[in-house]
Parts: sequence; structure tokens; C-alpha cells
Amino acid sequence: DFTRVKSRHLNQRATKMTRSSLRAHIPTCEAKLAPVLRESPTLAVAYEKIRFNDEIGPYVAASGILPFLDRYEDFPVISQTCKDWNVLAMIVRASAPACALDVQLAINFKMKISKKEINDDRGDGSSSGENFHDGDYELFHRGVGPRMTVYCHNVVSAKPTEFITLVNCGETNYSHAPSGGSCYGDDVCTKFSKVRISPWTLIVKTDDYTFAETTGGPLTQSYWNGERIVTLDRVPYATARDSLGNWWPSDHFEATLDDLAAVGDWPQLPDGRGGNAMIDLRGTTFGINDIFCSMGCAAGGRLAFNQKFTEQHLHIAGGGYAGRVAPQKDRTCDESADGGNYDDEGNNGGWCLQLKIITDKEEKKIDVLHSPTSWIAIGVLPVDA
Repeated sequence: DFTRVKSRHLNQRATKMTRSSLRAHIPTCEAKLAPVLRESPTLAVAYEKIRFNDEIGPYVAASGILPFLDRYEDFPVISQTCKDWNVLAMIVRASAPACALDVQLAINFKMKISKKEINDDRGDGSSSGENFHDGDYELFHRGVGPRMTVYCHNVVSAKPTEFITLVNCGETNYSHAPSGGSCYGDDVCTKFSKVRISPWTLIVKTDDYTFAETTGGPLTQSYWNGERIVTLDRVPYATARDSLGNWWPSDHFEATLDDLAAVGDWPQLPDGRGGNAMIDLRGTTFGINDIFCSMGCAAGGRLAFNQKFTEQHLHIAGGGYAGRVAPQKDRTCDESADGGNYDDEGNNGGWCLQLKIITDKEEKKIDVLHSPTSWIAIGVLPVDA
């Protein structure tokens, strides 16, 4: 595996590295490492143990090969090659952290790494005790950039995880499912202050409720033929659902588009009710990079974009007789019952919302986050269309 990895990256760059040419990289490598080693005595000791190795391997790792390798796919192979390679791989990971585990390495090596100040006073327990190191850090996507701000949770634990701190939480980052139709019980509304993300793929896990609060519920949704019952006590992020039948026939959709002209913080809903949700990534380094579809029984809906933040601020409205609007990958294709197939009517969620990194040039200033909102809407196609 290691031979395959090394050959692929070096051949792509048509680079023929000889033993002597690799030695020429040693001064450059050590010059780059010097500031890091000065700040971390622990790392300095570890490096001294390998730098006088007669084999060129460790230097190849530090200056010749590691910069060309993919942090997510190739580093695990490198780390298992030998102890020297593993130490150098950890140095690179700690120097340019790509995930919460890399932040943990930097902390353990006593390297300088500081949390970013985020306007967030919700009290997540990160100021003391075992969560002292939890917070928002500047990470590098796949270890090489671009930069992104990610909240690292349970940093010093065996399994640290990553989240996005939602600057505008609660009122503008929520998912709502109303009662009525084939759903009986109380309306359910889940509000999110942080959402789980994979820093490698930039996909959000919409059903992670670590930093979410739910009011109301539960809702019990029954299928028309009584073959299945689904209990809804929380609603995944980026999901609008109901069983009111508002989105069929099509005249409701046209009325919803007209309501966008109404004065307010977000678009109106038909008859003042309906499944709706909002994604608000303003003030973060992320934007939406996904397709939304309607799914379920007689489902439909629409998306409304904030014209000043088209990739970061989205209002979702949708439902059906047991329907929802959600990211296109949020599928369930095993919900069968006698007399027909009732796919996609359940309370799904998962690793399904694709994001992208917004570069500095694309980011809007924080002082315009609360400026008057102007919306533009589009209809949502069925998931199988």
C-alpha cells in the first residue's frame, strides 16, 4: 500500500527523487520545523531521536513525500510504516490541523494553538474541567487548506468530534413539523446551536442533536392503511415535513411564492402553518452545496434564498400527506407496506447535507447579517424526478 501511495503522488509530478536530492531537502525541512520545535520541547525530543538516523526515510517523509500525500487517505498508511514515519506524520498533522484529533495532537505536543473567539454565550461547558480545550479552532481542509472554523468537541477524549458553531442559532436554525392530517400530537420544533460536520467531506450529520433543543411533541404519524406508525420526537436539521397536504394541489405552491413579498424575517407559509425549516450559516466559513428534493406521499415544497446570502441562508417549506423536503441523499427505500411502497415518509436524517467552504473573498461582513432580508424562491422537484 505504501509503495502504491508513494508512486502515485511522485509520478503525478514527474519527480525522480534520488538519495542525494532528498538529502538536499533536509535543511529546508529543518528550517520549517525549527519554530515548531522551539515551542514544543516534547516534539523536539522526539525529533532528535530520529534526525540522526542514517536512513533517509524520515527526511523523505518530512520534506519529500508528506507534503504531496493526501491527509485523509494516505497518512494512515504512512503512520503504520515505522515509528519514525509515524512521529513525523504526527508533527505535520499537529502543525496544520485538519480535524479535532489533530488539535489534540497539538495540545499533547504543547504546541501553540489557540481557540477562536466566537460570539457564542450559550454555555456548552467548554470553559472548565475536561472540556477546557473544547472550542472553535481554525482548521485546514484535508490539511492543506482552505481554512475553516470548526468547533472541536471532547478534544482530549478518545473520540473527539467536529461541529459548526451557528452564529445565528435557534430562531434561524431550526426544523419544524406541525400536527394535523395523519399526524396527531403536538407540534415539534428542533433548534440547533451547532451541527455535526465531517471536516474531510464537509457533510453535515443532520440527525446529531448534541447541541440541539426540542420543544413540543411527540407527533405520531400513521400511514393511511394503518400498516405503519412513526413517532416524531425530533426533526433533523435542514428538514421541513408535515402531513397537512398543503403542497397538493399546485395552487398552494403559487400562493407560497406570492407570500415572499410579505414583510417579515422569513417567507410566509400557506394558511399560516406547514412544515418548515431554516439553514443559517451566516457568520461561518461554510455555505450550502447541495440539492433539496421533496419525498414521501404527495410531497412538494419550495426553497427561499436570502438574496444577499444565497449560499448561506435558506428557508425550506414543504410537506405532503406524509411528505418532506430534505437534502437529496436523505433517503429511506425500505418502508414497504401492503398495497404499495411508502418510501421516504419516515423521520430520517444522517450524513446527508453537503456543504462547501466559503473563501475570505466570498464571506460577507458580520455587520450585514441582520440587514433587511429579500427572498427569491424556487420550487422543489420530487426526489425521483
